[in-house]
Amino acid sequence: MINGLYLSVGVDFADRRAIDQLDLAEWTEDLFGELNTPRVFDPYKEFITQVKLTYTPGQRYYMEPYRKVLRGSDWPTFTVIYKKAIHDVFKSDLNYDYIS
Repeated sequence: MINGLYLSVGVDFADRRAIDQLDLAEWTEDLFGELNTPRVFDPYKEFITQVKLTYTPGQRYYMEPYRKVLRGSDWPTFTVIYKKAIHDVFKSDLNYDYIS
């Protein structure tokens, strides 16, 4: 309805575990140095939802038979992202709100 305004919604689930027991190849120390040692942390699960709103004022475009082709704008693209980690969904351990 408004040219240049886009909304995207996403969901992500992750089961995070430390890889401190992983045997790394010898070449990784040559490539990354001694700082390539995996960190130890307690495992946790996270379920995150994300809403992203972008707006480009004065967005130029042209239409092809089956799609809209964007041609840019003299204005920057403004973006707002909101993330929410929801506790106890799929046994998620995190609960936070993040906006940027």
